[in-house]
Amino acid sequence: MKNLLAIVFADAHVADRIWAHRPITGDAFYSVEQILDLAQGYRCPWVIGCGDLLDSRTNRSSPIQFWNRMLDRFEQAGVRFGFLQGNHEYDDPPWLSHRHATHLHERSLTIGGIRFYGLDFLPSGRLQEALDAIPPGTQVLLAHQAWAEMCRPGSAWQGQFADIPVVSMMFTGDLHEHRRVDTRGKDRQPLTVYSPGSTVMTSIDNDPHKFVYLLYDDLSVESQPLKTRPVLESSQIVHPEDLDAFLEEIPDRLRSAAEAAARDGLPEALQKPILRVHYSWQLEDACARIQAATKGLCWLFLDESVPHLAPGEASEEDWETLEQALQESCDEEDLVAAGLQLLACPDRSEKGIQAAIEELVAQRLHAAKSQSCAGAVECITSPPTETNE
Repeated sequence: MKNLLAIVFADAHVADRIWAHRPITGDAFYSVEQILDLAQGYRCPWVIGCGDLLDSRTNRSSPIQFWNRMLDRFEQAGVRFGFLQGNHEYDDPPWLSHRHATHLHERSLTIGGIRFYGLDFLPSGRLQEALDAIPPGTQVLLAHQAWAEMCRPGSAWQGQFADIPVVSMMFTGDLHEHRRVDTRGKDRQPLTVYSPGSTVMTSIDNDPHKFVYLLYDDLSVESQPLKTRPVLESSQIVHPEDLDAFLEEIPDRLRSAAEAAARDGLPEALQKPILRVHYSWQLEDACARIQAATKGLCWLFLDESVPHLAPGEASEEDWETLEQALQESCDEEDLVAAGLQLLACPDRSEKGIQAAIEELVAQRLHAAKSQSCAGAVECITSPPTETNE
């Protein structure tokens, strides 16, 4: 019979306010409380947090007081707590310095015969050296990094899975997605990478479903869902009759979602749903009507969008509408001129527009060089920085 060794989570982002423009509170705190409840229910000896347990390096008192209370409760429950620092809350000494919290950076830990090793978030210049120092015989790496293989194109990353020696398994924070990747490490050893994902939504684009991992002594891993605030999302609303139907049904759907959350035992602060509505910008008064129909029933996120048309699919009327919108919505004369130049392109195929863009860029570069030769230009530079979620 296998035994549960640890509950592993990441990216709790505990803060007074996660959402900059809406007073949505309580979600991050409740997720951490659930993790302790799970550990007690499963009689799990360890809980390990893989970084970004706080949302900021500069914190108000309440997130720190919350973590101190939670660590007191972990201690009282007899559940050991280990943690790493992520890029969001990294400080020296760590914010989670507490008698019952074990900082796992560059430390080996053995639980139930399985050897772990931890690394805080490290910039790319220091990461490889730290990875090469993983002790022989280590089986599980705990980390908080942006890995190239998990990043979206163009995102900053610090390391690659092929840089990781020795271990056969890694749990990593930073990516706010619940994912598993099977790959190979630096020594060509089989390597299974687990990203727990965040335990709280920090962006409307995040998956609202949240999980932690359960790690057993046979190195098997299971996903364990957390209870979260209800999130509803509309399909794209294009036609007036679709908007009418949506506005008629959505109040009852929101009330039903809140009632289901209450029955499921969510705290009152988490029973109010989040609603994201996608609608066409051509729908008259859509914003005001949606706000009126949902007032007081949800946290509303509006996504006004223009349906995508490939260049060859756009009608002459579409192009005229774009020209008018550009002139009315932009005060930057230079940008308007550039936009109108592209819209005036006679060849409106994809290749034709790409050629027009290249010509415009060449013209702008030539103009910039001419201006540079005509007078002194003050250049202000700053060193590049790495950014992560």
